[in-house]
Formats: sequence, C-alpha cells, structure tokens
Amino acid sequence: MPRRIAEHGRSYQASYQRANAGFQLLGDLQKQYAATRYSIVQQTVGGEIGAANTATTFGYIFGLFDHELQAKSMAFAEAARQEALRKLDEAAQSGVRVTVDGWDKGLPDPASLPPMIDCAMPASVTELVEAPAGAAR
Repeated sequence: MPRRIAEHGRSYQASYQRANAGFQLLGDLQKQYAATRYSIVQQTVGGEIGAANTATTFGYIFGLFDHELQAKSMAFAEAARQEALRKLDEAAQSGVRVTVDGWDKGLPDPASLPPMIDCAMPASVTELVEAPAGAAR
C-alpha cells in the first residue's frame, strides 16, 4: 500500500509539472501574440510619424516667412504624433488576454507531498485489525 500512495505522489507531481508547463506555454503564446500585434501597428504608424516629421521640418522653414503657416504645420505634426501614440497604446493594451496567474493557488507543492505520502501505512486492513492493543500503529 505505501508503494501505491507513493505512485500517486509521483503521478501528482507529473500532472502538476505538466499543467505548469502548459500554463507557461499559454503565457508565452500570449506574449508573442501581443508583440506581433504591436509590431504590426508600429509599422502601420511609421508613415504617420514620417508625415509628422516632415511637417515639423516644413514648419521650421515656414516659420522664417509665415508664423501662422508654421503654427498650422506644427499643430498638424503634433496631432499626427499623438494619433500614432494613441494607436500604439491601444495595441499594447488590447487583444486577447488569458490570465494564467494563480492557476495553482491552493494546490500543494509536489515537494510537500512526500512527507505525507511516505507515512507508514498498514499493508492491509487485517494487519491493522490484528495489531495488539496498545501497540504503536
């Protein structure tokens, strides 16, 4: 009987490790998905950043001749940058979210099981019944 309990302990430890590996994989997949999504948005807003930089350059040039045109150009550039940042923030915060934290809450750690499992258990019910009164069990 003690061997059978120990086998269950090893089985529990294997199941615990397999579940832990599965949840780590799930977390890694979510990170990859988020990174890919962010990368796509980052590439998409690259044109907006380019337009904002061009507008800033023209704004400095226009500033030599027309301050009102400079202000409009700079306002456009700032609005384009803010829109790009908004899209990047949205991409970083959106998408599919899978929470894997706490999946093992309340489960005993496999390392804590052997002391519970390796206790001296009677080999059979008859051994327990036949033990003399007052004998240590």
